[in-house]
Amino acid sequence: MPVSISYVIPHHNNINLLSQCLASIEQQTYQATYSEIIIVDDCSTDESMAWLKINYPTVIVEKNQRNLGFARSANRGLKKAQGEWIILINTDVRLAPRCIEAASDWFSEKEIGSIAFSLLDMRRPELYDSAGDLYTIAGYAQKRKERLSVRDNPLESGPVFSASGAAAAYRSSALRNVGYFDESFEAYYEDVDLGVRLRLAGYECIFEKDALAYHLSGGSYGDKAFAAKREFLNSKNSEKLFFKYYPEVFGIPHVIRHFIVMIFHILGKFFISKAWIHFVAGKWEAFSSIHKTKQSEFDINREINKEGLLRVLEPRWINAHFASWVRKSSLKLRNQDWVNMTRE
Repeated sequence: MPVSISYVIPHHNNINLLSQCLASIEQQTYQATYSEIIIVDDCSTDESMAWLKINYPTVIVEKNQRNLGFARSANRGLKKAQGEWIILINTDVRLAPRCIEAASDWFSEKEIGSIAFSLLDMRRPELYDSAGDLYTIAGYAQKRKERLSVRDNPLESGPVFSASGAAAAYRSSALRNVGYFDESFEAYYEDVDLGVRLRLAGYECIFEKDALAYHLSGGSYGDKAFAAKREFLNSKNSEKLFFKYYPEVFGIPHVIRHFIVMIFHILGKFFISKAWIHFVAGKWEAFSSIHKTKQSEFDINREINKEGLLRVLEPRWINAHFASWVRKSSLKLRNQDWVNMTRE
């Protein structure tokens, strides 16, 4: 049975990306009972708002009075959305025409709180950008199948840990229940944190292989201009997320594995990455303010589905972290492609 849909798009500059994103929404084959598009403009300085008024006059526009970043901007749109299901989509994403129709196969399953799309690399669509997110027993997140061949790594639809905030479907009642994004993250790992809380509340996340979308990773912020801050936020927020749920969810064995992975990441960044100083700065910021991590608006001391969450953690942590890290590092050295090697 069709449901109502809200599309929420955080936006900051770049008319070209915004126009492609909106065009892909217009091409969707899914027939919703009601649909709306909400754009949260995070203080754009280009002509995108004037362009939008002329070309998409029915779109709902929420304008931030100051630059708030991704999490706060997304939350503003998510809270305003009226749809039963909300499609959160970055401007650097294009949805394939049948994306929402494919995802809709899961809309009626009440235990499902979010749906991860099959995100392909817009620059090289034969490669995955993300097939949902995984979270290992070492306490770090990764994009599933990132930069692997789609042809050589066929996937089936099924449960995953969480959905990428670049493009995903969320049940609006589930978001109201668990509290939307934690705005203190600003950007990066805020989607995994939401995935943790959805799972603690008993909701499932499903990866839908036919819900195709194309992601120009880094396009929303700009690859070079935002590179240093992206490295810093990724590094800081990975620690913020883990220790937010310690010791209520994660225990000492997780901590031991966590620090092993962190040490190797720091060493690896130092030897092969120009951005190692921003990575280390992120870790320093995270641990110097660790006491603030526990001062969250989200209460996790109530009844939680702890065992259900722990069961879906990726147990092959060595392979997940070190094998993929070595593969990405070799590609980076070979191509001199100085891109962010941690989760984007």
